[in-house]
Amino acid sequence: MKPNQNPNDETEDDNFDVPEFDFDNAVPNKFAAQYAEGVAYEILGLDGVKRKFVQLDDDVADTFFSSKSVNDVLRLAMKQTSQKAA
Repeated sequence: MKPNQNPNDETEDDNFDVPEFDFDNAVPNKFAAQYAEGVAYEILGLDGVKRKFVQLDDDVADTFFSSKSVNDVLRLAMKQTSQKAA
């Protein structure tokens, strides 16, 4: 913006001058197939902690209110499974 110019006044210079992107050398996402299969993957959180994620089917995800509730049910199932094996 030019000095002494009202910020609300539009000029030709302010017409959404965004750079164009060149996708000629783009490559397909090499992890797309794994994601589609629902494979667990890790991401690095903003807090620097690696977390594993799995994709839930919609009907399963609709049943739970939070990650904690999913984890609680899975831990119970793991505990029951390990007791049966013993």
